[in-house]
Amino acid sequence: MPVVHLYPKPPYDFSLSAAIFAGGDWQIRTYEHDIFRQALDIGGNPVLVEVFSEGSVERPKLSLSFCSNTLFSKSGMKDIQDLVSSMFTITDDLTLFYEAMKKDTIMAGLTRQLRGLQGPDDADRFRGTRRLGH
Repeated sequence: MPVVHLYPKPPYDFSLSAAIFAGGDWQIRTYEHDIFRQALDIGGNPVLVEVFSEGSVERPKLSLSFCSNTLFSKSGMKDIQDLVSSMFTITDDLTLFYEAMKKDTIMAGLTRQLRGLQGPDDADRFRGTRRLGH
């Protein structure tokens, strides 16, 4: 399986961010033992992606591998990387958010406990899957 690395904007906690995927249909998507797996449709071709963290919250580094019966060009592999990056919202910069939350005693405690949590971006994933399928 080809392996590439993705570098989220810190802080980024993959375990917290991927835990939302722990439920749902295990035949399509799972998150267990710190590994996220999902079946995707890329241009009519089934692709299994696996993502896990090799970094830390302050120095995040994700390992992305994918398996398919189809050989993808460099642009096809880039499309897979872009789609996974969008799913995990790894390019969002939360620096200003964390700065603002320092002033609120309740939110400061929550943001310390959940430092690096990024919510998934379902809308972009749906648009990306549709775009790649056409």
